[in-house]
Amino acid sequence: ENNNKNINERSIGQIISEKIISIPYDDIYHKDILYYIGTKGNTVEYENPTMSKVSVSSSSEVKGDINEFVGRNIVNIRTENKNESYFTVDLGEGRYVIPSSYAIRNRNGTTHIMLNWSFEGSMDNKTFDIIDRRNLNSGIVKYNIEKIQSLLKTPGNISHWKIENNERKAYRYFRIKQMGKNSSGNYILCLSGIELYGECIGEDW
Repeated sequence: ENNNKNINERSIGQIISEKIISIPYDDIYHKDILYYIGTKGNTVEYENPTMSKVSVSSSSEVKGDINEFVGRNIVNIRTENKNESYFTVDLGEGRYVIPSSYAIRNRNGTTHIMLNWSFEGSMDNKTFDIIDRRNLNSGIVKYNIEKIQSLLKTPGNISHWKIENNERKAYRYFRIKQMGKNSSGNYILCLSGIELYGECIGEDW
C-alpha cells in the first residue's frame, strides 16, 4: 500500500523517467491494457490476464465466469439485483495506470442494459475516485439518448468513453458501478467486459 501511495505523491515530471507504456484507444483490434498484460507485452499468444496477476471481484455473487470480465469474449456476466452493483479489476501489484479512456462491452443480450454508471479508480480498493460519470437517461437531447441507448442494446456492442478533465492520477484498481436502475427497471448489473486505455506505470509490465 505504501508503494501504491508513493506513485501519486510523485509528480508526472518525476516519474517520466521511469518505464511508461502508452496504450491509446484501438477501435479496430481493441488491443487495450488488459490485452497487453494477456500477451506479456505483445510477446506471446494471448491468454486471459487473470493468468498474469489480474483479478476481478464484484459487489455480489455473479452468474457466469467473472474472469471473463477482463477477457475478450462476448459473454453474460451478471450480479444480483442490488443497488450500486459493481465489478472491480485489480491490475496486480506493481502495475498502475493513468487512464485516458475506457470501453464497455455489452453482454450477449438486449435486456438489463446499464445506462447510468460511474467509472472509478483506487489505489487500495477501499477509497475510490470517480474518474468518469455517465447518465444516459438525462443530460443530452432526447434524440441522442435514444440513439446511444439503441447502440448499447446491441449484443456485444463496445462503447468507448473518453475521460474528460483527466487529472492524470494513477490507479491500480478500476471499477464500473451501476448508478440507478438498468433498462429493464432493476439493479442487476449485466456486462461482458471492459477495456482500459492510458499510460502504464510501474515495475511489472
